[in-house]
Amino acid sequence: MFLRRILTLIIAALTLTSPTLASERVVLKMRNAGGQPEASLSAGSLSRLRNLKRAFHPANKQLASKLGLDRWYVADCPGDRAEAVRALKQEKAVESAAAVGTVRLALTPNDPQFSTQWALNNTGYPSGIAGADIHAEEAWDITTGSSSVTVAVIDTGIDAAHPEFAGRIVAGYNFVKDNSNTSDDHGHGTNCAGIVGAAGNRGGRGGKAEVDLEYTTNRMRYFPAV
Repeated sequence: MFLRRILTLIIAALTLTSPTLASERVVLKMRNAGGQPEASLSAGSLSRLRNLKRAFHPANKQLASKLGLDRWYVADCPGDRAEAVRALKQEKAVESAAAVGTVRLALTPNDPQFSTQWALNNTGYPSGIAGADIHAEEAWDITTGSSSVTVAVIDTGIDAAHPEFAGRIVAGYNFVKDNSNTSDDHGHGTNCAGIVGAAGNRGGRGGKAEVDLEYTTNRMRYFPAV
């Protein structure tokens, strides 16, 4: 069941790359591999579809067959997709069918520099690898963190006067000098604390978004001697 859901998500992602709008497509899984699906579908179902083709073209055909990838097809559906899906599900040769919808993420921070933070959302521009990130937007759809959680950052200190940390810092300790002065004389600690918990989703008031949009940072300092 889990693998089936993963495959369905993969196919949906593939259909979104088509020049045809994703809102006009359907995916279907045949019960048996091999042959042409057109020969197994009724004229009524076929009349609702355009450009019926395989969803995958894997190099390893043996593995594809084992996973059932050779039974998945995608097609344009310019008419009523719901009716087309209902008709396809009535076909004996079809194991499953679904309409492909466009998915929009529920939460994307409005911080001006968010588009430059490839580690959070890598679009591949100008020379990166699209999707090579921590999938922060997907995670934010589930949770944006909690102000009841305190995170300890053990680093070179923190610039407590920075506006992105306002109201988000609790007392820490300097373990190098054995005092309570946690000011950052290096910059690394402030940078890391900012990635983890600077104020995000602040529009023009802030610069970058951070992983947790709502938590309070517990500042700590640790700078080991070499």
